[in-house]
Amino acid sequence: MGGGFNNQFNQPQLSQQQSSLLSNYEITKEIQNQPQSPQKTMQSRRAYLDVALKQKFKGYWDSNDVELWNIIFKDGRLPEIPQEIQINANITSNEVWITLLVLIWLELICQTDRKAWSLVHQKGCEWLKGHGVEYETLKDIGIPFVKQ
Repeated sequence: MGGGFNNQFNQPQLSQQQSSLLSNYEITKEIQNQPQSPQKTMQSRRAYLDVALKQKFKGYWDSNDVELWNIIFKDGRLPEIPQEIQINANITSNEVWITLLVLIWLELICQTDRKAWSLVHQKGCEWLKGHGVEYETLKDIGIPFVKQ
């Protein structure tokens, strides 16, 4: 199991455990080279993973998820949809509202991991579009509601 050579290039083949250790080492080195503190980067990655796992199959997030509120929102509560947004942007569903805010949070907080969450973000944007909401036109409106 491992320890052999790749015949094509005469390079050693790694076992799964060795490969995993190498991957962890590379991630650690990457974190150490980031301008942010390693602790902040790791917290951001953990939070991103928690948020990504909470995305529903169709691409939205559940507006009743209190754990999600604590990660995303400044006061740990889902903010009410402002009246001007309800009228102008046709956002009347809490699922649409929280999905918009989660996508904004991903962009603001998890910038260094963009490759990791870009498909999650894209799926959320497509779900919003299917509900008549254009993410790019509304993202600036939601920034004051999310943790930064």
